[in-house]
Amino acid sequence: MARLTLDDGGTRRKFTLNPGKIIIGSGKGCTLRLAAPDVAELHAELEFTSEEEAILTPRPGVAPPTFGGKPVSGPTRLPADSEFRIGQALFTIGEGIAKPAAPAVESRGPRRAAVTRTRRTVKRGLPTWGVVAILVGGAGVVYLVGRSWLGDAAEVVYSPHERLRVATENFNEGAIGRAELEISRIDLDLAPELRPQVEALQAKIGDREASARVAAWNVEGSKHFETQLKGFVNKYMLGDNVPRERARVFIKRCEDFRKRWPQHPELTWVNRYQTRYASIAKMHEPATFTDVAYEIKTLTWAKPRDYRKSFALLGDFEQGASSADYDACTELRDTLEVEREAYFTDRMQQAKWHWERNETGQSVATLVELIIGMGDAEMVDQAAHEFVRLPGIEDWLKGYRSRKPEKFQLLVEQPAISTLAREQGLL
Repeated sequence: MARLTLDDGGTRRKFTLNPGKIIIGSGKGCTLRLAAPDVAELHAELEFTSEEEAILTPRPGVAPPTFGGKPVSGPTRLPADSEFRIGQALFTIGEGIAKPAAPAVESRGPRRAAVTRTRRTVKRGLPTWGVVAILVGGAGVVYLVGRSWLGDAAEVVYSPHERLRVATENFNEGAIGRAELEISRIDLDLAPELRPQVEALQAKIGDREASARVAAWNVEGSKHFETQLKGFVNKYMLGDNVPRERARVFIKRCEDFRKRWPQHPELTWVNRYQTRYASIAKMHEPATFTDVAYEIKTLTWAKPRDYRKSFALLGDFEQGASSADYDACTELRDTLEVEREAYFTDRMQQAKWHWERNETGQSVATLVELIIGMGDAEMVDQAAHEFVRLPGIEDWLKGYRSRKPEKFQLLVEQPAISTLAREQGLL
């Protein structure tokens, strides 16, 4: 089994783990939760491929872990007896690089003396030929017994039936990676009658992995729920006279949440509160300028700002706007363009600042925010130009494709990123 030691905030914990994958972060959905600062809810995955090696994969947009003093931006193989850091937490694979017990043993004079005395006692008790005879005889016994035992063990270990039994046992214990490993070693040519059972177990593993992916995605949903739904209600929708424009924004957020997280445990809350505010929102009626202006305000009052969606909302409303509303739209558009220009300049400088300090995750996340949120072709191209030039950006793009598919689809709308993704076999 793999060994993992964690030093986190002055507390040391040790784990003995089966081959498989664990999720590291500060959120409730993580396999291993950290108390160290600067740790995201889902920060990284650590997959033990054997007792001696592991693969560390940081999540896109997080502060990169460090291994060997260098930031880790993509999947990285960690050999036995190696160390890496996430924030201030120190992880050690195996026994660790520094083995403090060894110098202590070597420096203890009495223990060396005891070994020397033992050797002298043996030397005095038996002549050399007697020792040799005993060793040879003992070796013969060990060989004969060991040969018989190993033969029986090999017959059991490599039996397809035994492999299936071990795989099933590991699956039932939750060691999915180990179960997959055992299944991969089953030679069905030796036991074709096992194929239905093997395929059934593989299907169960697939279902379990799908459930794990849903659970991981629901962790993201929980963060969105707390800030965009529950937080919005507690801050902007208390009291008896909730403005219509706020209720409409809330209803839209509920519908978006249900679409993106159809299996989230908070859907009961979402349904209840959506029903409560539906009569105020009056979604069956056309939006007014007040409705649109407030929704745009919610999209641009915090980071990351979504100017792409804001200008789209304003453009749609302008098509059927009255003369008075059209003038108001023009004024709002002018304001948004000035704000966007200042915001873009500031965030581009922020991305560069993070990169110069080896804060790769923050730099990449900032550029992604600008690429998918500016809604201006020139700005998007400028941010994308810097994005594709970053060393190791291919691994980040792969991470977005597998873990944040919505953002990946928006990223590849930009030609330079689309070309890069195609070259990497991601499209």
